[in-house]
Amino acid sequence: MQSPQPASQAPAAASVQITFSFGVEETVFNHSTDSCEPQDLPDTPAHAVRLADGSLMLADGNAPRNYAMFGADFSTLRRSCTAPTLVSDDLTNPEPYDNQEWILSVYRDGNLVHALIHNEYHDPIAPDCKPGDSSPANPCWYNSITYGVSSDGGHTFTHAIPPAHIVAPPPEVWNPQGPPPPYGYFTPSNIVLAQDGFYYSVFVAQAINGPQQTCVMRTQTLGGPTSWRAWDGIGFSLTMPDPYTGPPASLCAGVVAPGIAQPTLTYNTYLRKYMMVGGVVVGNPPVCGAGYALSSDLIHWTPVQIMLTAYFPSHPPCQPPGGSSASVYFSIIDHSDTSVNFENAGQTPFVYYTRFNDLGLNRDLVRVPLVITAH
Repeated sequence: MQSPQPASQAPAAASVQITFSFGVEETVFNHSTDSCEPQDLPDTPAHAVRLADGSLMLADGNAPRNYAMFGADFSTLRRSCTAPTLVSDDLTNPEPYDNQEWILSVYRDGNLVHALIHNEYHDPIAPDCKPGDSSPANPCWYNSITYGVSSDGGHTFTHAIPPAHIVAPPPEVWNPQGPPPPYGYFTPSNIVLAQDGFYYSVFVAQAINGPQQTCVMRTQTLGGPTSWRAWDGIGFSLTMPDPYTGPPASLCAGVVAPGIAQPTLTYNTYLRKYMMVGGVVVGNPPVCGAGYALSSDLIHWTPVQIMLTAYFPSHPPCQPPGGSSASVYFSIIDHSDTSVNFENAGQTPFVYYTRFNDLGLNRDLVRVPLVITAH
């Protein structure tokens, strides 16, 4: 999964002074006791939906076999090991966009649970890469966003025959020479329905030779993968066509600087603003942790500021000293939110994140209660 990148300078102060108070950390998923298999671990920001019978599903799984948590409420969430919710097809070529798949976003509408999928292609053929290895251990990385859907309450997700499931392919075709740094579209956030009737998601964009940035896209048709349009700097007019079948599109226009890795999105009813949260590295010397930005329109955002400091497992200036844990994949979930898809959060939500216990596969999903105070 994509790692936070350092910012060139510390952000300016926001116009409203906001403080955050945190409670005692609670373990939601313990890898040592709750995992369905060794690779089953929380490797995405946690997102919850309320199912038709009132119970909950929480998605936070890992490729190639995604598992999810289910429960009557947040205190009874447990991993379901009956079967994975999605098994990656792990094709060895890039153009189907059907490789290593992570369910990132879940959104229930009626009897369907829609999903945005983070799809990683790690070239197992090119000599410049790692022949024979299609896993994330292969540094050749070409990323896209695709669509899946469940009709059985989030227990099984399927998608159209590739590439008909593509939402956001990279603007360029795959070129393994070099090899290049990771590029494409990464880590779509959870989906939020705004008052204008559009569904919005923020995501990370990385050009093959350019800076990482945070973009936003929207649709009115969750079941139509090609219906999403990205912000192009003027309007939501940017189509994201398949570069293998036609002229490539421009890269989306960034809306937050410095960027937020693995962004998550809610509307905060206490602050009356949209809140984006995710991993950030700001300042010199660097400060690392969960950062946030606020917006009234999902386009113009306040400067990114640190909400909660943390060590990161992969970024050298933020790596933990011996014996310390690291934290990534931050999301906001308000247990008192009555919306089906937990799109709203108030003054007292929880921050969910993945705790790396050993900087490897021993990872737990944890949460801490949060109190937000605006001055």
